[in-house]
Amino acid sequence: MADEGWTCQACTMVNPNIVNDCLTCGTPGGGGGVSGGSGGGGRSDDVDRTATSRQTKPPPQHQGVDRLTDSAAQLQQRELQAQSQRADESSHPSGVRVRSDVDSAEAPFSDETSVDDSDSGSGTLSALDLGDGSDVDHLQGTSEGIPADGRQQSVRWSDVLTSERSRRGFAMERANAEVNLIQSLPFQKLLSERWVDPDIPPPSMSLFSDSPRPFRRIVIAKVIANRNWNQERQLDSDDGSVPDVTIDAHPRITQAGDRTVPQLETVSTTTALHRACTNSDITLERLRLTLEADPDAASVPDGRGKLPIHVVAENEALLQYPRRRDDVGTFIRDLLDVYPEGIIKADGEGNIPLAPIVRRWVENTYCIADKARIQSEPALISAMLSPSYAFSRLAFGRDNRESGGIGNDVINGGSDSVDSDILNSTRLIETDKYDDLFPEVFAPPIVEWALVMLSLALDNFGGPLGRERGTRVEQLSNREHLAEHIASIPLFLKTLLLIDDDETRARILELSIVRRVMLRSTSVNDWLVQLLKRPGTPSRRIVDYFTLVSELDVSDFIGRNRSPKGADFEAFSKEKRNIFEAVRIYHEILPSLLILPEKQLENVSRSKLVWQVLDDTISRPFVISIVVIDFVLHVTLLVAFRLNLQTHGYATEIPQEAHKPPSSVYLITVLACHQLIRAVSESSLLLSISRSVFRSFLFDHWTWIDAASIALVLVSTYQLQADTQTKPNSIQLAVSMALLWLKLLGLLKSMNMHLATYILSVIEIVKDIRWYIVLMACMLFMFADMIYILTSYSSGGSLCNNEEESGAREDFCSEDILPSYFRIYGVLVGDFEIDDYRGVKSIAALFALFTFTGVILLLNVLIAIVSDSYEKSRIRSAFLFGRARVSFAAEHIALESFLIGNEDREVSGSSSLGFLKRVWRWAVFLTLLATALVADVFIYWYIVYQLSRENATRRVLLVILMFATTLILNWAIFDVFRFVIRNRIGSKSCPCNRLCCQGTTSSAQSMCKKAKSCLSYPLKACAPFLPQKLFGVTHLWLAESEKDDGTDVWEGRMSYLEKQTSSIVRESEHRIQEKVKESEKRIRQYERIVKTELQKDISGVMEVVSKRDFS
Repeated sequence: MADEGWTCQACTMVNPNIVNDCLTCGTPGGGGGVSGGSGGGGRSDDVDRTATSRQTKPPPQHQGVDRLTDSAAQLQQRELQAQSQRADESSHPSGVRVRSDVDSAEAPFSDETSVDDSDSGSGTLSALDLGDGSDVDHLQGTSEGIPADGRQQSVRWSDVLTSERSRRGFAMERANAEVNLIQSLPFQKLLSERWVDPDIPPPSMSLFSDSPRPFRRIVIAKVIANRNWNQERQLDSDDGSVPDVTIDAHPRITQAGDRTVPQLETVSTTTALHRACTNSDITLERLRLTLEADPDAASVPDGRGKLPIHVVAENEALLQYPRRRDDVGTFIRDLLDVYPEGIIKADGEGNIPLAPIVRRWVENTYCIADKARIQSEPALISAMLSPSYAFSRLAFGRDNRESGGIGNDVINGGSDSVDSDILNSTRLIETDKYDDLFPEVFAPPIVEWALVMLSLALDNFGGPLGRERGTRVEQLSNREHLAEHIASIPLFLKTLLLIDDDETRARILELSIVRRVMLRSTSVNDWLVQLLKRPGTPSRRIVDYFTLVSELDVSDFIGRNRSPKGADFEAFSKEKRNIFEAVRIYHEILPSLLILPEKQLENVSRSKLVWQVLDDTISRPFVISIVVIDFVLHVTLLVAFRLNLQTHGYATEIPQEAHKPPSSVYLITVLACHQLIRAVSESSLLLSISRSVFRSFLFDHWTWIDAASIALVLVSTYQLQADTQTKPNSIQLAVSMALLWLKLLGLLKSMNMHLATYILSVIEIVKDIRWYIVLMACMLFMFADMIYILTSYSSGGSLCNNEEESGAREDFCSEDILPSYFRIYGVLVGDFEIDDYRGVKSIAALFALFTFTGVILLLNVLIAIVSDSYEKSRIRSAFLFGRARVSFAAEHIALESFLIGNEDREVSGSSSLGFLKRVWRWAVFLTLLATALVADVFIYWYIVYQLSRENATRRVLLVILMFATTLILNWAIFDVFRFVIRNRIGSKSCPCNRLCCQGTTSSAQSMCKKAKSCLSYPLKACAPFLPQKLFGVTHLWLAESEKDDGTDVWEGRMSYLEKQTSSIVRESEHRIQEKVKESEKRIRQYERIVKTELQKDISGVMEVVSKRDFS
């Protein structure tokens, strides 16, 4: 039985010969071929009792990697084995180690197949030298497994690393019952841990360190042995093709969820490596010994379809303490070095390694938050309270794009009677129930550790040439599978964004797995809009999300260990297009951005993703047509009101020409009513999105300007038209005209970046000087009152009785106080005569003081404030323009959604509410078209009026301009009509399409198609340059261009200094990081030397102790 290993007397488990203690219970055993009931070195029944007590003894509270708990007999036995090994090495000076136990099933470096005696002389296998000269280039830089003394260990790895060898060597039956890995809710204690030891570094710092990787030599040998020189294969090549990462090269899980995860063929066997990974009291050294015994065991699944990496990642006892957790992480890296694809292999339940930890954490977070909410709302139906209801529906998102399964532990406490579909992770979180939940999330160390290990596995697919690397397509496909599975976890990104601790959240969001998941379109769902609608912390976290997604580059897509190729950029551009399309379909995003504070709104509007969404929204034909109609209608309203003032009211006394302009009272009424109806419809849709969005729209100063202009124009028009003596005063008419011009500026500020900079700069300047105006007003009033008093009371008031003409004296001696204020303001702006202030010395002295204080100091300070504010506005011009574009796009999205009415499909056709909604939308749509047509008729009427006047030839240019305006207006009306009809009743039912399809002959149909193409020609002709020139559309993010639309604009000295300072700071940080890395490297080398010396000293002391015990 020597070829089967040795059997433990306590638990009857078969262990490999290379280990001395049982991997399951830890009982000291034989090794070296002892087996069966008589094996194990003649163990007595006391050993059985000792083993039983050890098996039931709880694990110690603190364990490290190196444990000095072995008995003296074990140490002596190991020393004898080491001496025997050194004797074998001395008998083979070439450095080749030959093992005689080639027939042993557990021999790690042997094979049962014999070779020619001429090769070895004794029938044993000759080893494969790792220092083969033909593969020196692949061994450079990967010498972590080679001894420092230069002796090369050589084994025949190609014979060991075969599937037949591993399955034959580990075809052992499990003697004990099913190992109970996890009781009740898995990792409940670890997931609920809310205290972190500050002395222990986070996993992201400890696991990313460059620790020794002894199993890389296995992979290097496998690369050398498995290379086929006759096969034309170029590693890491760029064949010029774009990898279609959506095509699955592995078997797919046929489940209800949209999860594409390769699944393993289950083998009804449990290897020694599986049993070692289930042991709760095992060290890193023993795990590595077991893996070294048969590296192929890392790719062998057990009866439940679990690889060793699945098993060790579910060993709660090993993950309980931070140091042991780091040991597990180190061993997982060893497993990934041997079998990198193991991280994307799903077990029998459809779970990849480490993903259940993250999924259960997300579930627990929302279950606890929902339970707290339920306790505060006792009126809810009891059926809605159970956790199973929360995970019973496949209702994640409006398009069911995001899916992901969970285990049955949260639902039924790990019961085996649960339906197999539930066990296969097809039950999802009901996001309709959790959309409005925004808990304060805490990330336990176990979750961060799991994400760090997933990031290491993701980076391992594109690692250096120290191991066998697949082609670029295979690497991207593996990364795609891993990212897709993590992205399918419901509410994954939302939970990460809601982590309360800033440092922990920043560390997690910088991990490669999280950044890769952000590029997946399946990670975007309704939670994006729900976070935006929630003021405060949730909405601020969405700003961080948009910023992070915008900063992703091609290295986050292919991995930072590879150099990007041309096809990589194409695939990355395709991935960005997918995430853009996933965000773009949520029309509530842009209106929801209005609830953000100004600074955050400016920052998020300049993020590349939001800017791209704005470009796509504004450049659509419907928005361009609406903008054209709005501009023409507003100019028409302004001209009509101006003509109404000319033909009615006080202007009737002015001599008029024989041909009066057309009456514009009804036109003004129609245009004003149209603006009012449209404002009401947009407000109603914004209110349906969120009250916060409606509140931000309502309290916008441009909204008040629009409402005030419409109201004053209507009131003034009817007062002018009325026959009563109640006529509007001049101030009311002047304010009405001013508001119409301000409304036009509000329309233009969102079209062009330069124009928006000037308009918004004036607003920012007024905001900056508002307190300075208070200071200047106080100074003016003070000097005006002082001069008024000195003039009125000096010399008994004789100055006011002087008959000489003086405008200044009359203003300061007036009974009204306002003339004195205007006179002193004239002095401030330079409108004064110095002779008016020479009469009295005190007045002359006060005049001199005021000119110095007001003219020299106050005006120069005002100029400095205005210059500084304008320079800051120029620096922030892109941000100000972005903020204006968000408001502009939100209004047009609201109008488009209102006219189309997508939610009508959710309302029953017989519902009276649905009928009223449809009637209201059709009324607004018909009002829009009718108003535009009325404006069109008025323009034609005004053209006739201009041509009928005297000297009409001088107005030819004006007539041509108005005629071109009518053509553009008619084209916009047709485009809006076609868009709304096509989206409301369908393209097949569109009257235009039916008219073309119902032609009696093919010639009639061709004529209809030509007519449609002619009508749509203006849009096609203007499409290339109109959005870019008029609205500043660039599409830079999807085009992967390095040019920024603000680089050609001089942004002031502050911008230049800021860029230079940032560059200097980055360079300094880079130098400091390099110095720190060098220092850390020297410290690690010194620690390694000290540790080696200490181990030698401890070995010597233990050897002395063991000799004394035997003596």
